[in-house]
Amino acid sequence: LTIDNLAGTWTGEDFIDKILILRGGRGFVIFKNGANMNVSVHVSGGLVTVMQTSSTNASFFPEISRELALSAAPLAKPVEWELKAENLTTLSGSKKTLIEDPTSSTGVSSGTIQVQWHKK
Repeated sequence: LTIDNLAGTWTGEDFIDKILILRGGRGFVIFKNGANMNVSVHVSGGLVTVMQTSSTNASFFPEISRELALSAAPLAKPVEWELKAENLTTLSGSKKTLIEDPTSSTGVSSGTIQVQWHKK
């Protein structure tokens, strides 16, 4: 498994239009709401790590309400995906992001969401 094998267009998450992985270890996540996130892509063994490199934007958190995203985004950690290759056309794993948390004083907390990406 190499970045060259992964290079191309991926889909799979409800709020993401497409993910573009480039051969140089960089890429873009294009959200359905129009936001565009720059990412870095690393492969180690069978694990693919995709990490947000652009400045955080409330639009990167479509899973939570817009109001919560606007207040939490400035302090949020970068979004990170940890994925394993099932084959060269399917990646599955988790996305570390903000999730709604009614027990938190801010209404959000860091959490994980299970995801699956498919190569087009």
